[in-house]
Amino acid sequence: MGSLFSLWHQKAESNARRAVDTYAARIPEYARIADDRGIRSELLDFMIFLRRRVAELSAQDDPFTSDDLGVMAEMGRLRGAGGLTLPAHRHALTLHTSLTLREISELSGPHDLEEIRRLIGWVTTRGEAGQQVYTQAFMDARDAVLPVGLRLGQLAEALLGNDPAAADHAAGLRLPLHDGYLVTVVRIGDRQPVLPDEAQAEIVRELLTAGQVPMRFTGPGEFVALIPQPDVNGAGVGAKARARAVALTRRLGELTGLQCAAGVAAGRRGRLAEAFDQARQISRVAPVRAVTDGAVTDAVHQLADVFVEFGVAGTPPIDEWLSTIAERLANGPDLVVTLDAYYRNDLHRVRTAAALHIHPRTLDYRLQRARRATGLDPSSVRGIRVLSAVVTRALSGVWLD
Repeated sequence: MGSLFSLWHQKAESNARRAVDTYAARIPEYARIADDRGIRSELLDFMIFLRRRVAELSAQDDPFTSDDLGVMAEMGRLRGAGGLTLPAHRHALTLHTSLTLREISELSGPHDLEEIRRLIGWVTTRGEAGQQVYTQAFMDARDAVLPVGLRLGQLAEALLGNDPAAADHAAGLRLPLHDGYLVTVVRIGDRQPVLPDEAQAEIVRELLTAGQVPMRFTGPGEFVALIPQPDVNGAGVGAKARARAVALTRRLGELTGLQCAAGVAAGRRGRLAEAFDQARQISRVAPVRAVTDGAVTDAVHQLADVFVEFGVAGTPPIDEWLSTIAERLANGPDLVVTLDAYYRNDLHRVRTAAALHIHPRTLDYRLQRARRATGLDPSSVRGIRVLSAVVTRALSGVWLD
């Protein structure tokens, strides 16, 4: 064994003690488990073992033995079964790497260049096998104790945050990572009291029966799902992905018993935060609707559906002007609902009357009332431009705040 390898072997215990202290100081979850004397002793023994074996094997350029890998897998299993989170696990691996480099640097002398190169080369090549089995055992044990819904939520969070841990989450769930996703944000109508965490978890479990996709509640009234869209070309929403978004929104409405508004935006993995932000904004300007079989498609919106309202939301003077028109409509008999049905049925009198369950002449009367109240003909180009925006903003609930 060369001098640098010998020195590192000799310093294994003191370096391991410092490593345990460093983990406890920098990773809160390790600070908690290190308070347990048994676990702390277990961690220390493992870190001593790891340093000594790396020093011995790297000196001869030998790989880890099956027994060595078994020890590492067992330690990974213990950490996973103990509830250590994936971020804490990845932080620990990063610290281990930085501490290894620090220890080598501290022990090396001016004539140790060749041994430094050999040692670092071994760590970056043969040492990878140890990290892989440790991580795989950690993930397997962790996945065995965490509900699938929670793991899908962690995957969604990692993908939206462009976190490299997404690959580990996906591997544990045996889900492929796709190049493109349709980010679907569903805004759930007001509910008092709000949905508790237990109810949210139960809803996610029910949604899983239709297929596993990354999904989570981002709050009591907001739900996000990442629907694979392999054919995404950077612009546009795929028909299959949209159909899945519609089905998911329908089921979510059924499970909550509440009206919903969904916004969708296509994005590529690595830039999903931008798509999430757009889908969330769309959901907040879109009208909230009951998601019955006949109306659910109208509850799922993309930018092209609400681009006027999207722009209006960021222009307070225009938004205030539209709200005054809405106030005038509020004085009539269901005028907002009538105009909503009128525009959703492409100004077709008979279909609109049927949708509202009223006589066509009653519809004519209501349209006349809307014209008198606002000074705008609902069937004119100007009336359509203004009143359709008024209706969408009114039904979004934004003016109720």
